[in-house]
Amino acid sequence: STRYPNDIRQALKVSFLQLNQRVQHEPDIDAQLSGTTACVAFIEGSTMHVANIGDSRAILGVECASGSSGSSMSPSSVVV
Repeated sequence: STRYPNDIRQALKVSFLQLNQRVQHEPDIDAQLSGTTACVAFIEGSTMHVANIGDSRAILGVECASGSSGSSMSPSSVVV
């Protein structure tokens, strides 16, 4: 968000809230029975900012020098 160029947390929060408002005012969407989920990751230099809303989840993996992740990863094997 251009209003919060130095506050990533606030920019993400405001963006999620604005999206929620837009969905609620969309005439073709029944906001009472609909929902929104999102996972967002933003890398700035050596810092990663991550946000989620709803029941969405994400897994971050890294590649080892051998080219593999080192072990089998699945959503059920990750402790949150």
